[in-house]
Amino acid sequence: IAWGDGSTETFTPAEWAAAAGSFSHTYADGNLAASIVVSATDEDGTFVLGSKNVSVSNVAPGLTISGAASTLEGSVYTLAIAGSDVAADVLSYSIDWGDGSALQTITAAELAALGGNVTHTFADDEDGPVNATPRTITVTANDGDGGITSQTQGVTVNNVAPTMAVSGNAATFTGQTYTLNLGAVVDPGQDTPLNYLIDWGDGSAVQTVAAGSATATHVFNSAGNSLITVSVVDEDGTFEAGSQAVNIGNQPTFTVRIGDSVDRITLGTRTRWEQDWTDPVVLSTQHKADATNLSEAWSAVRYTGSGVGVLEGLDIYGGDLGVSGRSLPTSSVVQELDGREALRFNLADEALGLKLSLSRFYLQDDGSVYAEAGLIRLLDSNGNVVGEQAFSASSLQGSKLVSVNASVAFSTVELWAGAYDANGQFVYGAYAGPDGAVVPYTNASGTHGSDFLLDWVEFTFPEASPAIGIEAPEIGKSWMFP
Repeated sequence: IAWGDGSTETFTPAEWAAAAGSFSHTYADGNLAASIVVSATDEDGTFVLGSKNVSVSNVAPGLTISGAASTLEGSVYTLAIAGSDVAADVLSYSIDWGDGSALQTITAAELAALGGNVTHTFADDEDGPVNATPRTITVTANDGDGGITSQTQGVTVNNVAPTMAVSGNAATFTGQTYTLNLGAVVDPGQDTPLNYLIDWGDGSAVQTVAAGSATATHVFNSAGNSLITVSVVDEDGTFEAGSQAVNIGNQPTFTVRIGDSVDRITLGTRTRWEQDWTDPVVLSTQHKADATNLSEAWSAVRYTGSGVGVLEGLDIYGGDLGVSGRSLPTSSVVQELDGREALRFNLADEALGLKLSLSRFYLQDDGSVYAEAGLIRLLDSNGNVVGEQAFSASSLQGSKLVSVNASVAFSTVELWAGAYDANGQFVYGAYAGPDGAVVPYTNASGTHGSDFLLDWVEFTFPEASPAIGIEAPEIGKSWMFP
């Protein structure tokens, strides 16, 4: 029997008889139009007994694939592929990874060299708030004879949150500028940082920083432990990327007090007032007759001399500081700060707080129901107002201690007499009344208003201030350390 595929079987008469007319054959390959020819051979030769035409169809290859049901963006994913073919055709494979990447082709030899495992990296999940993207992998096996088999494998590609190397000092002090170092963003996905969000862990508002910034700064105003967290915002959302723990201690400080001088000056102590009211930390002490007059220059306070003209002569009364002369006939003490007069202290370095001890500052001035009042203004080194505090008298004896703890460091202090009215306007020389600030009070003796003297002023500086050195205290000076 010639089976038509190049193979021939020969039978003896006994084998032929035993087959009883039934013969079988396996065609090794398909896509064949075979003509089966049966011949017999005797002593006279070989003769065709009959023939049969048969069409042999190709059988599609077998294919199995397997892999994990999920993976992370940027990670290597492994897919196991096993192909087979009944005709032993040499197979080739194509892989569509379902993520828009180019179709991958691989030969049977290449697959064998890989041990049947093909790897792929899903570069990114889809952008958006849902950070898990389903993908469908499709593998097709081809036997070269038109036999094609495809199998699919589902895989979910999960987003990976970006990370950042965040660093900074493990400890700092209140009032100091803290610097946080922001490293490069590491993200296995193809995501672009839009900005950074910094939560300083102290209850302050979250700070937004431009993506790519190398540092961010912050001033902690209260002691304690904070965990600073940095989040990265990209196309997929907002992700906490790094953190830094920091311990905030109270800023070491020291105080310098000027004033608190003696009531009377003798011949032997004639320079005592100037000694008590000056210090290297105070660059200058100045005053104005009219704080609203921008063209008027600030004048240096004088601790000696005489006269009653405004800004001319003695600025001290009984050891307490005021302004020469008077802008209103508020009392017999012409040195008292009143009306639009102003005192100013210019400091050699930035201070964190101050205390004022006032004298001749009465709760019920001249028998009225009104309290004398004033205002402290704090300015930075650029002349910007960074804080202010209004105050009013609380004692019938005329003394008052005013404390200011600034949220922002300052280098200039201004002191005014007066109060804010109900409309939020500052009225120079005004009293503070139960119904809001009022204009200066007038009685039969003339016009009266808020006026007072400064007994002493104490400035609080950070201990690390470079412009201030430690020196032996002069008589009457008070150096205080926490």
